[in-house]
Amino acid sequence: MAYTLTSSTKGTLTLPNVNEDSRRKRANLMVLPMPASDSSETLEFDFMGCEKHVILRGIKTGSASECKTFATQLDSLLDGKQVTFVLSADSETVFTNINVLIEEISFNLQEGIPYTKLLYEIQLVEGTA
Repeated sequence: MAYTLTSSTKGTLTLPNVNEDSRRKRANLMVLPMPASDSSETLEFDFMGCEKHVILRGIKTGSASECKTFATQLDSLLDGKQVTFVLSADSETVFTNINVLIEEISFNLQEGIPYTKLLYEIQLVEGTA
């Protein structure tokens, strides 16, 4: 399945062949264990809101030049000047059209030399800059 990341300032990048879409939502609890007490007496405060993380893993195949171009495009998304992207997919079975920020990008070139396969992972956090 193909996903896209779109930004008004950085354009659109298609993330091809996404084979894993992992979502995690968590509360930012302040946890205060009581000294010399069991966990049942721990105080917990929920005043820090929630955060949702999206992890996409996929494979880009093609010529060495195509893989290198995609790796360069992927790398350029995270440049220290964070902008909001809209994440969308070509499927109605996943949550899409959400605003995200990029937390981490990694990729691994494979399949001999010249490389013809690029495994990639992009970690996103729902929200706006």
